[in-house]
Amino acid sequence: MKFLVRPAFWLDLDRHHYWLAKNVSEEIAERWLAAVWDTVHYLRERPEFGRLRRDLRHPGVRSWLVHGSPRWTVFYGSQAEHLVLYRIEGGQTNLRRLVIG
Repeated sequence: MKFLVRPAFWLDLDRHHYWLAKNVSEEIAERWLAAVWDTVHYLRERPEFGRLRRDLRHPGVRSWLVHGSPRWTVFYGSQAEHLVLYRIEGGQTNLRRLVIG
């Protein structure tokens, strides 16, 4: 299964990585980034594992917590032979306003 990474996912990834590096430490930011990619690779092999998010407006979106960093959630789906990475957000996010697509 290949990755299809949506632009919002890249923006979220950069934003959270920057925040961690600036407000916590660069070491923690790098560990978090590695944990995100470990989680994504895990989901590539098990795309049905995540919780199906019927509360979001976009059909077929699932969520899974980042390994070792449960404050962040990966929002993803699967289409044909692709794991689609939509967003990655922190626990303080108002999911009703989260735009997926």
